[in-house]
Amino acid sequence: MLSKLTFDEVKALAEKALELHPHSEPIDLYKLFYQAYMGPSHMLKDKDKAAEMIYREADDMNRAYIPMIQELGDTYVRLSLSVLGFVTLKESKILAEWMLESCIDDSSAKDEFHRLWLSWVPHLQELLPADEKLWHETLTIAEQGVIPSHSTLFNTHYDPHYRVVNIKLKPYYNFFFGEDK
Repeated sequence: MLSKLTFDEVKALAEKALELHPHSEPIDLYKLFYQAYMGPSHMLKDKDKAAEMIYREADDMNRAYIPMIQELGDTYVRLSLSVLGFVTLKESKILAEWMLESCIDDSSAKDEFHRLWLSWVPHLQELLPADEKLWHETLTIAEQGVIPSHSTLFNTHYDPHYRVVNIKLKPYYNFFFGEDK
């Protein structure tokens, strides 16, 4: 399921993201909107390998990633690994399954996202008046249709450890946040 974002939602999402993470660069906004539109579709499709990566990453974290849940529109969220408190590989496998179930299979979606991204850039540049070179680099990456890592600045300040999931998949949400937790 694609997350359809209105222009007002894009502006509000960008403002909230920059409020949460003021040490952001254009590439971080691009990543945010790519994830808001496409969900985790760019991620590894092997559940066991994804689960192992989640398990190791959660175990190796040096500090909590905030916010614990960051809404990316009405469908997807960034779910901090800090909130889950993994103890077993079982929870990692269930999160990996949640991620895979959150993926979309729509070859035209990337083109649609790219078109929308280009229409949002002038407004995002007003909210994040970064160096023109950084915006140019981000536009080049967007043209290639790849999902980048966060900027060095973002990584240094926030040490991001999260996964993008479809919050509307209630069985998974209930497993991690239901009444038994």
